[in-house]
Amino acid sequence: MKFQKTRLNHTLGVIFKYFSDSIYGPWKRRSFGLLSLLLGFYLGSNITVYYLEKQGQRPLVVLFMLILLEI
Repeated sequence: MKFQKTRLNHTLGVIFKYFSDSIYGPWKRRSFGLLSLLLGFYLGSNITVYYLEKQGQRPLVVLFMLILLEI
């Protein structure tokens, strides 16, 4: 059974192709992608903790970071 050509299927295909290229590509591209993902996670975690300790209003900062990450 063939899928219909809809915008959703096209978008999902583009997303799958983007992620599958990073998984099945050459080792340089895969290692660069993994390092950038880990570095982004590390920096994001540290920036969050830095702002939480710098500001005295922890709930307000948590709400702001949650809204920023959800956008």
